[in-house]
Amino acid sequence: MAQSQLEVSQAALYKIGSTSITALSDTTKEAVICNARVDICKRAMLEMHPWNFAVKRKIVRPTWTDYTALADAGSSDYFRVTSASHGLATGDRVTIKDETAYPTVNGTWEIVYVDANNFDLYESVFAGSGTVTGSWTKAAATNYSFSIVKPTDCLRILRLNERIYGAEWRLESGRISTDIDELEIKYIYDVTDYTTMSVMFYECLALYLAWDICDALTASDSKKRQAWTDLFGGDGKIGLIQRARFIDATEDSSPVIESNDWLLSRNSTALAMPNQ
Repeated sequence: MAQSQLEVSQAALYKIGSTSITALSDTTKEAVICNARVDICKRAMLEMHPWNFAVKRKIVRPTWTDYTALADAGSSDYFRVTSASHGLATGDRVTIKDETAYPTVNGTWEIVYVDANNFDLYESVFAGSGTVTGSWTKAAATNYSFSIVKPTDCLRILRLNERIYGAEWRLESGRISTDIDELEIKYIYDVTDYTTMSVMFYECLALYLAWDICDALTASDSKKRQAWTDLFGGDGKIGLIQRARFIDATEDSSPVIESNDWLLSRNSTALAMPNQ
């Protein structure tokens, strides 16, 4: 049988001496528990290490929405933005770009909710005339101009814009807060094709699932402890996951450490102070 949710569940059941199953859709206690826990355990194991088979790269950008009108809000003299079903609330922040008829509106603003199709730009001053040309995107709650949705299959971000020095970002509420409007994202994704998993990861997953379901199926502290030490080590034993991580890490080329001012200063002889 090829690597699958069913096979890894059967392996986990074998490791704790529990009754095997023929399908995850069975109504036996073993099948119900494995079906409920195997995918959760898989995602947890994926997050524990930047497994090569689970690394993905993608370019992500803000989602820009064209608004249909800019108007004077009235007594407040704010800009009123008309954008159908904008989904914003008072206190949210937006960034506006590419507006030529009303150029002072370009930038990042806190908004005041008006209704489902309109919002005001807090502390703006209405000025300008002509046909609107710009668009808006949601900004981060504070400090950053953009709030970009991370990929739906992303479990753990490893690096953003790794070739750009000082690319600052934060992960907040499932969105990436940054001042950069195009991100090269390297991340661990939620692998659903079990046949692409490395054999060592697959064996680790079977042990982790065995440890996770052991209480519910055997109530055996000794079997649960055995699964844990087999996976993570202990009692004088090196765990399988340490071996798996080492093998996975050695599949990459060694990083080249390039010379820079800091390294040169560390490796050079200190200069003698001139005579006074």
